[in-house]
Amino acid sequence: MDETLKKLNAMHEKSGHWRGMYINSIINLERCIDEYLSRYFCSTVENTEPKKDLIELLLSEKVPFEPKRFAFEFILKKKNPEVVRKYPMLLKDIEKAIQTRNVLAHYMLDASENGFSLFDEGKIAFVRFNHKKSAPIVYSQEDFNTTLTTLWKSIRVIGEIVGEPS
Repeated sequence: MDETLKKLNAMHEKSGHWRGMYINSIINLERCIDEYLSRYFCSTVENTEPKKDLIELLLSEKVPFEPKRFAFEFILKKKNPEVVRKYPMLLKDIEKAIQTRNVLAHYMLDASENGFSLFDEGKIAFVRFNHKKSAPIVYSQEDFNTTLTTLWKSIRVIGEIVGEPS
């Protein structure tokens, strides 16, 4: 196999692994936010369980993540300000998690000469499709580990709020 093709395969394997780990984890974060919102809207309603299930289904299947994040932030600040004080970076971390998810889900692997050079340095670059002038977004293994750890921390915090292990 040609060396360029071997390197391209290695780049795809590593980026695919990162994408899979991160997107799987962000789904967990989104479901935790769904649970928080469904409990908020159904906490004092009679026959709570069926209504909670309906709210959760509607949220998880029909509402994009950003509106959920906005609703979560609004309600958290209003109903759980102690959580915002205890975890001052939580909301910013969630915003960053969504931005990272968007890069990993929608940007292409940078297979240019620059992308190969960055890979030789232990980094992976992603570029926006059809945006030739935009700079690549580059992650080292350390960057990725830090980002993933921060995401897992956010999941744990929201899990604690809703009383479920994450």
